[in-house]
Amino acid sequence: MVILDLRKSKFIYEYSNFIYYFSSDFNLQRFHKGLNDYIDYRTKMLKARFDLDIGLDDFFAIKFYRKIEKRGFRIYGLKSKTFIEDPNRLYLNGDIHILSINNNFIKDV
Repeated sequence: MVILDLRKSKFIYEYSNFIYYFSSDFNLQRFHKGLNDYIDYRTKMLKARFDLDIGLDDFFAIKFYRKIEKRGFRIYGLKSKTFIEDPNRLYLNGDIHILSINNNFIKDV
């Protein structure tokens, strides 16, 4: 079954700070099965290129969602409590966290 209006979709997947809406169970399953590998692959590419640990999991999840779901775009932001239905309205805000090692524990400074 395919749902063209993602506002009516029952095919949803929650990851991190977002809920993703899909047009079919097939697309939902593809997203679910491939998401971690996609994020790991992209993260390793950034590490190799910049020699830094860059955590962009939410960004990569949204990019992967756009690769999978071709019939529309609908994400619910759990922090912002808003629906995003236009991918052009997304804004990447990169917060920098410096990790320090103190007594064998890593702390976010």
